Amino acid sequence: MDDKIDDIKPINSLIPFTKSISVIDLSEGEELLSKNGFFRDLANLLETEEFNTFFHTHMNTMDEIKGSMVYIKLYDSIKQKLPLEVIEDKEITKKIITVMLHKFITNSEYRGQIIETTMDFMEQGKNTDLIEVISRRILYEKYLKTGIVIDTDVIIQAHQEEIKRLRKMKKKGNIIDM
Repeated sequence: MDDKIDDIKPINSLIPFTKSISVIDLSEGEELLSKNGFFRDLANLLETEEFNTFFHTHMNTMDEIKGSMVYIKLYDSIKQKLPLEVIEDKEITKKIITVMLHKFITNSEYRGQIIETTMDFMEQGKNTDLIEVISRRILYEKYLKTGIVIDTDVIIQAHQEEIKRLRKMKKKGNIIDM
């Protein structure tokens, strides 16, 4: 029995890793942090206690990561729509955006459209006005359900966007022709 234990290969431990740290050229790290904005921003973010608490609490699975990113994107999009005098007061801004975000996500009638639109935005890397697109989609959904036209231009634009979205889904194989 002892022979079998001796045959087990040791699991890589931190000891070899810590030994390899000593051969890292710190000037290379310094140069990366000074010249590469992504690594600098990433390192600064990951060194904050607030982000680490959020990350370890709310981003453990891919679904949690996607959900958190939807909230982050919506939060940022709402903030961009607020008047400058509101944004200047950070505490008021947080409260306003939190209430609006909560209302977006807890509205069972529109939640699906809001999440789907935000996910589409993130997948496509769009830089257009997310809140405007969400508004058009919601108005378009209302039009489809009720036939009531609130703004013909908005309905036409939303219809065109929906056609584009369906075409992209078809290209990805997410829609099958009947």
